[in-house]
Amino acid sequence: MDAHGEQQPEGGVVGVRIRLDTLEGTAKLGQHRSREDRAGVLAGLGASDDPLARRLGRYAECHAQGMCETE
Repeated sequence: MDAHGEQQPEGGVVGVRIRLDTLEGTAKLGQHRSREDRAGVLAGLGASDDPLARRLGRYAECHAQGMCETE
C-alpha cells in the first residue's frame, strides 16, 4: 500500500484500452491573445521545418477567419 492507503499494482505500469463512440472537443487556438501574439505564432508555425506545425498554422489561420471546414 502507498502513503494514501491505496494498493499499488504489481509490476508498476498498467495499460488500459477504452473504446470511444464519440469524442467532442473545442479548438483553442489563442483566440484570447493579442493580434500581435497570434501573428507571431502563425509566422513561427508557417516557418517551421515540421510539416505538422505548418499544417496547424494553416488551420489556425483559416479558423481565425471563420473559413475552416471540420475534418
